[in-house]
Formats: sequence, structure tokens, C-alpha cells
Amino acid sequence: MNQSKIAALTALSRQKIEPACQLFTAHMEACWQQALSGALRERKAEDLDYELKRKHQSLIDAFHDVVIKIFEQTLRLENREEKTARGASVFSSVGYAHIELAMSVAQLEALLKIRFNQAFSLLEKRNKALFYFGKIDIQSMPFGLANITQMLKELFLAVELNESNQMKLMQAFSLTLSDSVADLYQKINKTYADAGILPNLESMQQKAKKVR
Repeated sequence: MNQSKIAALTALSRQKIEPACQLFTAHMEACWQQALSGALRERKAEDLDYELKRKHQSLIDAFHDVVIKIFEQTLRLENREEKTARGASVFSSVGYAHIELAMSVAQLEALLKIRFNQAFSLLEKRNKALFYFGKIDIQSMPFGLANITQMLKELFLAVELNESNQMKLMQAFSLTLSDSVADLYQKINKTYADAGILPNLESMQQKAKKVR
């Protein structure tokens, strides 16, 4: 299938899930602002040069830009080679502290994957049905965990922070997201179902479990 046809099909598919796009973006930004406020309170006594306070608006603006950028990249349905190259470019020419951060972000992705496996499993099936014309997997699906962790990686390259503030923000964001992501993915799955994308998937899985 040529690229122009894939682009046209992608645009049509996106129209079907636009409410989910808006929901996802708004939720990520709300979680980030909550995490930032919490980190500001906790780090008040230790953040001697007021770095988080000084860069508060920059962190909000940069996160918004990163969320939009990552989501648009995902909807390009890039192939595995493109995705690998993009992931490598994020951490090219960066120091040891960023490698440690990358490992911490990867641990977050693994934790969320284990904790919310069922919600992601449903979403993966629906994405594969919706974007049947493109190469899509668990690492490249819209609203996937890889999107979330890539946001954090790119954010901390866009806005320079000391390592303590980076880790505090990531921990605060992880906690906020962990408490709310199950509800988010339930709503996204409902948006897909309402748009006619495998609308009976949940009931089919429940029946399959009963048969077992």
C-alpha cells in the first residue's frame, strides 16, 4: 500500500478517535501539572536555587508541546526502523545522568504494563483493527505506554533540570499517573467502542474466560 493511501486512511481513522485524542492529551497535561505542583511543595526546602519555581511555566509549556509531538509521530505509523532511529536520536550526545533517567523511565513503563495489562491488551486489539493498513505493535500504538515514557525522555532534554529535580518530577508524575491511568484507558476503550471499533470486545473476552 503506498504512502498517500496510508496517509488518507490514517486521517479517516483519526477522525473516529478524535475524542480519545483530546481525552488523552488533557489527562496527561493534568497529571503533569499535578505532579509539578506536588514536586514544588516537596522540594521547596531542598531546591535552593528555586529551579522548579523558576522553570514552572517552561515545564508546563514544554510538556504540552511534547505530548502533541509524540502523539503526531505515533500516528505516522512509522515502521520499526524509523522508531528505533528516533529513539536513539533522543539520547545521542547526552551524559550519564540522562542514561540513568532513561533506565528509570523504562522501569516506569514496565510497571505500568504489568499493572494495567488488561486495559492495554484491549486497546492494542482495537488499534490493530483500526489501523489495519499500517505496521503497528505494542511499542507504536496510539495512547500506548511507549508514548508516555517517550514524553518524559524528551521533556527532560527540552528543559534542563538538575538530577534531583528530574527524579522528583518523574516520581511524582508516575504516582499521579498510576492512580488514574486505569480509568483513562477504560474511557479510551469506551471511545473506541462507541466509534464502532470492536464494540463487543469486552463481552467477548468475558465469555472466553467463562468457557475456560
